[in-house]
Amino acid sequence: ATILQATPGMWNLLLQSGWKGRAGLQVISGGEAMTEGLIRQLLHLTGRVWNMYGPTETTIFSTALEVTSTEQSPLIGRPLANTQLYILDGHQQLQPVGVPGELCIAGDGVAAGYLNNDLLTQDRFIVDPYGRGKLYRTGDIASWTVDGEVVFYGRKDNQVKISGYRIELGEIEESLLSSGLLRQAIVTVYNKGTEKSLVAYYTVDKAVSAASVRSWLQTRLPQYMIPAYFMELEQLPLTGNGKIDRKSLPAPEALRQIYRAPETATEQTLARIWEDVLGKQQIGVDDNFFEIGGHSLRAIQVISRIFKAFHCRLTLGSFMQNPTIGAQAAILSATNRHHEPALIVAIDQHQAGRPALYLLPPLIGSPLVYKKIANTLSGCYNCYGLQDAGFDQAEKIDLTLNEKVRLFANQIIEHATEKKVRLMGFSYGATVAFEVAKMLEQEGFETTLLVIDRPVIKRRSFLGLKTASAEHEDINQFLDKIKMIDPAISYLNDITINWNNNIKLTEKYQQKGSIKGKLIAFKSKENMSKDFLSMEDWNEFTVNAFTHYYLSGDHYESLELDENIDKIYEALQQHDNIKEVIKAGL
Repeated sequence: ATILQATPGMWNLLLQSGWKGRAGLQVISGGEAMTEGLIRQLLHLTGRVWNMYGPTETTIFSTALEVTSTEQSPLIGRPLANTQLYILDGHQQLQPVGVPGELCIAGDGVAAGYLNNDLLTQDRFIVDPYGRGKLYRTGDIASWTVDGEVVFYGRKDNQVKISGYRIELGEIEESLLSSGLLRQAIVTVYNKGTEKSLVAYYTVDKAVSAASVRSWLQTRLPQYMIPAYFMELEQLPLTGNGKIDRKSLPAPEALRQIYRAPETATEQTLARIWEDVLGKQQIGVDDNFFEIGGHSLRAIQVISRIFKAFHCRLTLGSFMQNPTIGAQAAILSATNRHHEPALIVAIDQHQAGRPALYLLPPLIGSPLVYKKIANTLSGCYNCYGLQDAGFDQAEKIDLTLNEKVRLFANQIIEHATEKKVRLMGFSYGATVAFEVAKMLEQEGFETTLLVIDRPVIKRRSFLGLKTASAEHEDINQFLDKIKMIDPAISYLNDITINWNNNIKLTEKYQQKGSIKGKLIAFKSKENMSKDFLSMEDWNEFTVNAFTHYYLSGDHYESLELDENIDKIYEALQQHDNIKEVIKAGL
């Protein structure tokens, strides 16, 4: 790679894993502010370093700065082409040099507004008083330097940014209070080194467990808005004038089970790995990784450390199904620990009698992108994700598309308990799902196919026409969105190779044939390029019923936004007549 883009959080993970850098590499960092320490390391280990700034509402990047010194850490540079910046006071008057104000952006990159939210659009997208068209009020505080560069200070409201996501702390607090479980609730950001975590502090009238609070919140908010820590207090600390004293809130303490100390050598080694990654002490063998501050990024760190310590790679699917030291020690101690990992992974809980839904992996090769929708569907379906063999073992990625399809089809044939199967594919996974459906029908199976944000490929794949830098931008954006980047370079290389290999598999692919089953297509409204307009062409590839729907947001939000999850769920229920299926299974 000659150009690599990631958030500061991702760069820090790579550096913490021992990455030695690459001479001549052009670094693009955006999504969060760069620290002086990060700038210092990147300048030492790479070639040129660029700091980019811009909200989604203005098409991601609006300013750029080539960073050459740690003294530039608060700077975000100058506006890009066809972009105008204003720093305004509360009366929309221009601020002089050195005086902070709200950063506002105008130009060709400004969006039309928010979909189905006129009030917020009117507040944030206003008439440009100094030019034509509209400008966007970012809510960020900034000022001009005498050289015409912008100094960034932070948010003016209660909005924060973690791992590239803008998060309204007030929205989380409102959701907590609406549960009826709590008397007071406040959410803050806990900074430890270069990592940021959300912490929920609360008081109660009646006893309630932190696990119950977390579970309730998970039914209301996306995963990236779920606090890593939940801490019950007798009362919230107050300042002299009666306001909540955020500075006096205690450091977060993790939700703990009754402590059971590690006993075996394997458990003790795992405990040391967990403690190092999570920055905690005295972690018991029954503590749940995801309830004591762990998340997918840290999970991959642990997996990488486990591989180094035991020469055995624990898969992400296995990690999520076995999130305690005790369970993982049992897996590592088993005699078949070097056994070929299964390509089918159960996502969320499953129950006998429910119909199965098989989820085909996108370019990264892992089904974890479906985790959120699987949680929603788990009440009606048993969701099973398929993962590329190359996702866990790089030496097995050299397969043709037909070989991969046959491998997946065979896995489903062996796994399925009935002849009616449902397949779902997101992005590249939709292409694979279509080919698997054709192969399963040849074996006597009845199929229903759901394809999400993937155009029909009647010519050479548009993926194959992208530049190398665009491919690197895509993989970093995707990994950033689902928080699936591995800080161990060897493992990250496996994933990257797998991604690029899957792109190559579609370069000469042309969609042919048809299925006999129902076909349901979903397309994100923001992917309105010429290629994505061909989503409707899926109608030509089934002899059965065809329906298509529009989803909100961009490509990577197709499986993230709650309204999209609900729409997919309702469409599947309607077309599969799920109520009758469940009744028959009881």
